[in-house]
Amino acid sequence: MKLKKIEIVARILIYMSGDITPLALQKALYYVQGFSFVFFKQAIFNEDCEAWVHGPVYREIYTKYKTYAYNPIDEMDNNNFAFDKKLITELEFSLIKSIVTYICCYSGAILEKFTHLEAPWIITRGKLTSTELSSEIISKNEIEKYFLQIKEEYNIERIEDIKNYTDVMFKNVNCL
Repeated sequence: MKLKKIEIVARILIYMSGDITPLALQKALYYVQGFSFVFFKQAIFNEDCEAWVHGPVYREIYTKYKTYAYNPIDEMDNNNFAFDKKLITELEFSLIKSIVTYICCYSGAILEKFTHLEAPWIITRGKLTSTELSSEIISKNEIEKYFLQIKEEYNIERIEDIKNYTDVMFKNVNCL
């Protein structure tokens, strides 16, 4: 069975983080996508995310892992981690590793707070209340625009510089 790129990215995130919940996985995918615009000038995968109550969600991946609820996804081990390594470049893999290091170190709840402060989710939800359901697509253009802005604002030149952004975001959400 040939996996879609988003499924491969999700598998790598699950395997490398070792302890990721479905909520944190969704946010990690969003950050992989966002930072792919910064470093590769294009989306890493084609799927769109939706502006759900708890932040950006890739519905197909949500459906696959929703039974884990608030528990870590534990199905990735060396036996079912296989994928066609030609579908991920070394640079893409480096980005995913950095997302594991600088994003997946936070809980899903903290990452949800990050995304609730970011323009793509806020703009897409518009006038909806914080509890209103939505399946509105967060446009890739909004994601790209936002992440290119944070590239400039946080002086993100190398993949490791993602930490510049996450450190500030963590301070911001802890002050709320």
